[in-house]
Amino acid sequence: MATSAGIKAGRKIFDLPPVVFEQTGSLAKQRIALMSQWGVRLYPWQSKVVRQFGGRNRPRVGYVQTPRKNGKTMLGVALALTEMVLLPGRHIYLVSDSERSLRSVMWRELLALFHRSLTPHVVEYHNRLVYPANGSEIQIIAGNFAASQGINPHLVVYDEVHLQKDDRSWNGMLVAGAARRDALLLGITTPGYQLDSLARNLYSQVRSGDLSGLIWEPVDHDADIQDREQWAKANPCYRKPGFRAAMEHDLIHMPEHDFRRFRLGLWTASDRAWLPSGAWEACTGGAETKPGSVVWLGFDGSYSGDSTALVAVDEKRHATVLGHWLPTNGSRVPVIDVENAIRKACRDYRVQAVACDPYRWQRSLQVLADEGLPMIEYPQRPARMIPATQDLYEAILGGAITHGGDPRLQSHLLSCQVRVSAAGVQVCKEHPDSARRIDLAVALIMAHSLAVISPKNVTTFSDGSYFC
Repeated sequence: MATSAGIKAGRKIFDLPPVVFEQTGSLAKQRIALMSQWGVRLYPWQSKVVRQFGGRNRPRVGYVQTPRKNGKTMLGVALALTEMVLLPGRHIYLVSDSERSLRSVMWRELLALFHRSLTPHVVEYHNRLVYPANGSEIQIIAGNFAASQGINPHLVVYDEVHLQKDDRSWNGMLVAGAARRDALLLGITTPGYQLDSLARNLYSQVRSGDLSGLIWEPVDHDADIQDREQWAKANPCYRKPGFRAAMEHDLIHMPEHDFRRFRLGLWTASDRAWLPSGAWEACTGGAETKPGSVVWLGFDGSYSGDSTALVAVDEKRHATVLGHWLPTNGSRVPVIDVENAIRKACRDYRVQAVACDPYRWQRSLQVLADEGLPMIEYPQRPARMIPATQDLYEAILGGAITHGGDPRLQSHLLSCQVRVSAAGVQVCKEHPDSARRIDLAVALIMAHSLAVISPKNVTTFSDGSYFC
C-alpha cells in the first residue's frame, strides 16, 4: 500500500515571517522607505504622488497622467504592495488594462517585484497575492463593470483608464469602496484620443481643480513636436540617461499623433490620423488653376449617405475642389447635377482624365465616355489605392503639392484615419457611420495619382480634342 512517506508538505501560510521594516514617520514616508528597502528608487515625481495618495488622510479619488516610460506602472505596483504590507486586513485591487484578460502589464510588474523582494513573506495564487502576517491581499481583476460587483476595496489602482469605453466600470469601483473610511480609487494612465471619454473627463476635472490629481504635459499644447524644452516639461524622467535618445528615435519613427500622446502626454482627436498635424496647412499657396489649364480629375461618387466629390490637380500639382455634393434629409445624390459639373470641368480645363470608381456610377461613366469625355475606371481597390495614397502622403510631407486653403478639402483630409494591412496603408473614416467625411480626400488621392503617372507631354489633335 502506498504511503506518503518522503513527501514534503509545502509551506504553511501561518509559518511565513512578516516583513521587517522601520515603523517610524508618516505612512507616506514609511511607504517610501519600504520601497527603497525593496530596491525601488523613486523619481521625484513618484515620491510626490506617494505623499499625495499614500498618507492617512488621502482623497477618495485620484488621477495621475504622464507620458509613457516615466514609471507610472511601477508606481502603482509599489503603492499596492506597500498598502498590503503596512496596513492590516486590506483588500486591494489592480484593474487590468483589458476588459477580459488578467495578464496586464501592471500585474506582470507586480509579480516581478514580488519575486524579487517578497517571496519569503507572501503567498502567490493565480490572480492574487496574500500577506498572511496581517491578512491583507492584492487581486487583479478585469476592467469591466461585472468585476466591480461584490467587492469591498480599500485601494483600487486603475491602470490605463483611457482604454475604458465608458464610465460604468470606474463608477462601479467607486461605489464598491464607499463603505470604507479611507478607500482610494486611483487612476493611472497615459492620455487617450477620445475627447468624450471617462479619462478625458477626469483629466478635465484635475485641470479645473475639482479632482485631486497630477498631470504632466507640455505647457504649450500647440508647440512644435521638435521643441525639446516642451519634451522636458512633459516628461518628469527626461533627465534619466537614455530617455532623450529614445524620444529622438521615436520622433523619427512614430506617427505624430502617437508621439504627441505617448511621448508628450497630449490628448489627440484620433489614434489613427493619416496626416501629421499642420502638414496640409503648410502646403497652402501656389498659383490658382486657371481656365484652360491641363488638369486631372478625381471623382468619388456616393449613392446616399456619404458626399460626392470632384477634385482637380493641375500640371504644377495644385489641388482645387470643383464640386462637393452633400446629401440632405436622406435625399440621394443629384446625379444630373454631378454629370453636368464634370461636363463643365471638361469645357473649362484641358482635362486629361477623369478617375471614377464605377461602383453605382457605371451608367454616368458610360454616358460621359460616350460623349467623348476622358473617363477612366478607377476601382478603389487596395492594389490601386495603397500606392496612390502613399504618393499623395509623400507629396504633402515634401511640399510637392499646393492648394488654395479650401476648408472643405482640409476638413476631409484631417478626418482621414488609416487602415493598415500587410500591403500598406489606406485612408478610411473613423467608423462607417461617422459624420466626418473623407470623400474630397479620396477624390484628391485619385486625381493626384493620375497627375503623377501621366506622361508630361499632352497630345492635342487637330479637332481640338486631346489625350494623355
